[in-house]
Amino acid sequence: MISGVGDQLTMDFETLCWVLDEGWSAEVEDGFPGILPDLCGYVTSWAEGTLGLERERTLIDLLPKLFENLNRSCLTDDRELFMRLHTQLFPTLLRLSTVGAKEALQNPDHIHSLETYLSLLCLIFDVDNYHLNHAMMSPEETKAQEEEVVGEWAYLSEFYREIRSVFLVHDTNHFGKLGGFKLLEDVITTSKNLVLMSYCLKLFGVVVTSLNPDLKHKMAHKFFLDTVEALKGLDDDTFKSVSLTLVVEVISHVKYLMRVFPIHEVNQVIDEFSLDWALRCFKSNYIEKKLQGLMMIESKVLSAQQQEGADWRHGNNHQWITPTFIIQWLKENKIVESLFNRKDAHEGLVKKSNIILEFLAKKNELTSDNIDAIWDCSQDKYLGPITCEVLKSIAYQIHDEVATSIWKKIRSLPTSEWTVATIHFVYDFYTQVSIHNKVTFEQCWRVLDNLIDDDSDASTQIIDEAVAKMSLLISDTSCEQRLAAFKMYINRIKDDKDVVQAVTFLYKAIKEFTCSSDDNDDDDEAPFYSRNIVMSRERMVSRLDQENELVLGLVYAIWYYKEEVGVRPLKLLERWKNKESDEKKKRDGKKKG
Repeated sequence: MISGVGDQLTMDFETLCWVLDEGWSAEVEDGFPGILPDLCGYVTSWAEGTLGLERERTLIDLLPKLFENLNRSCLTDDRELFMRLHTQLFPTLLRLSTVGAKEALQNPDHIHSLETYLSLLCLIFDVDNYHLNHAMMSPEETKAQEEEVVGEWAYLSEFYREIRSVFLVHDTNHFGKLGGFKLLEDVITTSKNLVLMSYCLKLFGVVVTSLNPDLKHKMAHKFFLDTVEALKGLDDDTFKSVSLTLVVEVISHVKYLMRVFPIHEVNQVIDEFSLDWALRCFKSNYIEKKLQGLMMIESKVLSAQQQEGADWRHGNNHQWITPTFIIQWLKENKIVESLFNRKDAHEGLVKKSNIILEFLAKKNELTSDNIDAIWDCSQDKYLGPITCEVLKSIAYQIHDEVATSIWKKIRSLPTSEWTVATIHFVYDFYTQVSIHNKVTFEQCWRVLDNLIDDDSDASTQIIDEAVAKMSLLISDTSCEQRLAAFKMYINRIKDDKDVVQAVTFLYKAIKEFTCSSDDNDDDDEAPFYSRNIVMSRERMVSRLDQENELVLGLVYAIWYYKEEVGVRPLKLLERWKNKESDEKKKRDGKKKG
């Protein structure tokens, strides 16, 4: 105990405040029972109206800090302190806080804020400890969560669990006679303040357990409906400022007070409410709210996925949202179409759409409208790269019909509209879906080969990128497939078709051609795969030259382009002179006119 601080010593107000706030220490905590009479005396003065407004304000601000500093064990294990708090201090504080809160609700300019009074009421009813006490939970919740949370309740003594319920009944009756229940209802229905609503719901979730069964069910249901209506009635300015953290907190408190009902019914009403709120956020004009709504929707999607592999021993069979339900909900509310609406789509929303898309793809529930919206968004100058990244991330989950649909759109894309990002997407998308043969090598090859055709109106940059990807694509195939591709492009050189592209491809593909050893082709001791599949670069070039006259074709191409280079400057010069002469004639004609 602190020297000089005891039951027989009265401390002046300023010293008491300093000790309980700035001067707090472990030694002060040990000596707190000796300070308690002084604290009770000042609270009594407050109740009698003799403390003074300034000191009232100081004391109200000090009390929450005091009980934050006090170790929880002081409030749950120390029997003497517990009894003294609940007989000497809390009854007076309960009356002062309830009456003060009612006055503050009627008069916003009241000397003390409504939030301060509500926080004191939560302190008196020991709400935080109570929410952790499994003895107060419904039997279904206790059984479902017994293995996980027993550690959280370990510090609550048997004494606390027994005596707390006795004082809870007494305090609840006192609170009710003071008009406390009407106060909580009025705050929820009129304040339009989620912080205050959170305090009220948290507080009511504790006191409701002291009511008789009929009244308990009736009031819990009424508070739930009042909360839903209050949230639905929020004006745009208030709605815009509400954080997702606060909404989740309110929902958790609603779920806690609804625990008096069967758990499946509770999950249903909470999930319905959560989805309604999420949809309102998602359809808002504010991007922050849209992101909040999307996060809430994704949490429900994940919950539905987890239900399929739920561990029935832990009560997960009580979940209400099923994969079938959430799929139907996503379709009815056109969530995917809204996410990828090219006019209104936002980078942040598109980036975070992969959870929903992956879920629908896995269930083969991506509709043609979904695919059309996603593809249209992928063609946007700014959103295209992000959309393509999302599509690539879910490619391994999509079913054959969806892969075919996307590939048809790729094939129908005019060459003039291709970008470097489009080529990267096509290549990466193919590497994902080709694992399950949803798109074949030949299909991907034809798409890229079409870009490098002489008649293609693709830009030089696109052609170069396509050739680079083709050289990578061919590197993952068998030697026979590579030989066939090499022969095809050698013939194009001979036919004076796509010459530059063909030469570039052959150079890149042969340069990147790898093998384990130059001698493997003739080594009888080499592994089977080396002798039958792997061919050295030199052997490959030699075979191409023998069977397809590779070197002759390249020499011809060099000779041909050398001749063209020599002729082209003269033709260009002549064309430029003719153009200049024509323009001069036009200018002279205008002057004469």
